[in-house]
Amino acid sequence: MMLVGVDDMNNIRENTISIIELTQRSYDAYKQALYFVKVGKPKESQYYFQQGDELLLQMSQIHAQMLSQDVEVNLLMVHIEDLLISVQLYKSMIKELLVFYTKFPTLKGN
Repeated sequence: MMLVGVDDMNNIRENTISIIELTQRSYDAYKQALYFVKVGKPKESQYYFQQGDELLLQMSQIHAQMLSQDVEVNLLMVHIEDLLISVQLYKSMIKELLVFYTKFPTLKGN
């Protein structure tokens, strides 16, 4: 087993916190995209969906960097894996709903 220094642990902790924060921001952006398509504002919806994608890309880059390091897997790292999978699934569902509300603009939702 490789010993991890204090600086490495701090970097892992910072990356983990960054992923958690980016996950929440991405989730919020996708949620806004759905809201705007439901109220008939497709440009705003597209903007927020793209914001969510950019945040997801940032998360993926940090995650890939972490995976390239030889670090011990801990509960927090398993948690961020779960968050990444969840936001990717959420994105897929929102994308389908955006298509649905675009095709049927007379539907109103809360």
